[in-house]
Amino acid sequence: MDQRIFVVEDNVLTAAQLELYITEIGYQFIGSADNGETALIQIKQSKPDLVLMDIRLKGAMDGIEVATKLQAEDKEAVIYLTAYADDELLTRAKQTEPFGYLVKPFSRQDLKASIEVALFKSEMEKKNQRILDAVVCTISELVKMHAPCLNDMQNRSAVLAQALAIELALPMREVKAIRMAAQLQGIGLILIPGELLSRRMPISPTEYDKTVNSYIKKQPEIGYKLLKNIEFDSPVAEMVYQHMERLDGSGFPRGLIGDAILPGARVVAVACRVAKLLTPFGCDVACNTNEALDELEAANGTLFDPKVVAACLHLFRDKGFQIS
Repeated sequence: MDQRIFVVEDNVLTAAQLELYITEIGYQFIGSADNGETALIQIKQSKPDLVLMDIRLKGAMDGIEVATKLQAEDKEAVIYLTAYADDELLTRAKQTEPFGYLVKPFSRQDLKASIEVALFKSEMEKKNQRILDAVVCTISELVKMHAPCLNDMQNRSAVLAQALAIELALPMREVKAIRMAAQLQGIGLILIPGELLSRRMPISPTEYDKTVNSYIKKQPEIGYKLLKNIEFDSPVAEMVYQHMERLDGSGFPRGLIGDAILPGARVVAVACRVAKLLTPFGCDVACNTNEALDELEAANGTLFDPKVVAACLHLFRDKGFQIS
């Protein structure tokens, strides 16, 4: 079998036994570590299909802390190994969503069964993620077919949102969720007739308020309703709902203030605003980068999160970032 397994175990005899069992039942043993710090480095480098993780480890971190750090980066398939099964450990372990829990001492057959179940569960989760990615892609294509200008703006929002999340040193799972929310934030705008979105002639204030503006005010809630039943593993739908909220409560649709706005939604809000300013939209002419950043800076701390604004200014002004 091609599946690759990494072992984190500080007992030399148990680690040797695990290596032997893994090899005998037909899987690839690709390495081991006896402490959390080393395990994190080697797992990120070797990218195993499954990690067998002893909970009690020597060093500063126990196995649950190691698994928590791994899950913050990406969904890692982990089976916990322990000679202790008290309620406190089980509660902490469950929060990391492990793929199995094996109590020592265990037989080769026990290990084989746990590995097979964990790998099957892991493959099903990967399959579900592929389906979810396809759904997001399909939604993006629908937006593109409805109004190409919306698609351009959403793509730019997603690229910038991802760059901002990385600049803010957020965990990789949050980075992915924020990018996805930015990619989907405009889905509610598909209710606006395409000819209005693509219109090149200016619209009168009265006509704008009756048509485009009324739709825009509703679009975050519409987007939320369209997305809320999709089982994202992060609050993507809620971020879409909140992406037009502003720190001072002047946003819409709920007028949320300050900490009531999700951190991820604050990132999406900045990304969407900058992307909109930099993208030709209907009869609106795109700003240049300096104009867009000046507007963002003027709203720093009132409309937009200061940390996100600072990250955005640093990306463009100091690192030469460009939205391609």
